[in-house]
Formats: sequence, structure tokens, C-alpha cells
Amino acid sequence: MTNEKLEYLIMLEEEKNVTKAAKRLFITQPTLTTYITNLETNLGFKIFDRSRNPVLLTKAGMIYLEKMKMVVLSLKNVI
Repeated sequence: MTNEKLEYLIMLEEEKNVTKAAKRLFITQPTLTTYITNLETNLGFKIFDRSRNPVLLTKAGMIYLEKMKMVVLSLKNVI
């Protein structure tokens, strides 16, 4: 996962709203939704509960996002 894609997840976590997160990322809402949906499909679990407002991380999503942040930080330290 690239830093840019991790930023998509972090922004959605912060904003708790797909439209607002997409605006802050300067991408369209469908682009963000498609990325999240494809990632969740590939992983085999939901990262976000998007059936309600505000959008919230699932328990699996919390763990996944925390692990991805740790991976990115450790890569920065290596490079």
C-alpha cells in the first residue's frame, strides 16, 4: 500500500464521511468509495462500516489501519 492510499484510509477515519474525505483528498467520492470497496474485497473483511453516518472503522479496520501505519513508519526508518 502506498502512502497515498494509506492517507485515503486515515482521511476517511478522521472525517467519518466519504464525501468530506474525498474533498480533502482532492479526489471524487466514487474514486474513494471504489478504492475502499476493492481493498475490503481483496482483504476479505470490512475496514469501515459505511452503512451508517458517521462512517466508522470496524474492529478489524482499527487493527488493519494501526498495522499499516506501523509498516509505513518502519519503512520510513529503513529508507
